[in-house]
Formats: sequence, C-alpha cells, structure tokens
Amino acid sequence: MQEQLIRLSSYLFLAGVLLVFLTIVPAVRERFPRAFGLGFLVAVASVVLVLVAAVFFD
Repeated sequence: MQEQLIRLSSYLFLAGVLLVFLTIVPAVRERFPRAFGLGFLVAVASVVLVLVAAVFFD
C-alpha cells in the first residue's frame, strides 16, 4: 500500500509541476488562468501524501 501511494504521489507531483511550467506559455495562461495555483496545490498535496504514507503505512 505504501509503494502504491508513493507511486501515485510521484505522478501527482509530475502533473503539478507540468501545470506550473505550462503557465509559461501565454496561450495556456490565457485559457487556464488558475493552472499555476492548481499545479502548486497538486504538488504540495503529493508531498503531503508521501508523508501520510510514511507515517501510517510504515
């Protein structure tokens, strides 16, 4: 279970970082104005998920 949560959180972190970097493109920033904030929150949530996996599924 711990490995699956860590794998899931790594994909979430990748998706969050991609959302943050996609906001560099002006067309993406115009079409999805909240992508930067969403990407940041997804990346932070993935770190929290790793911490939860380490504490509860050790």
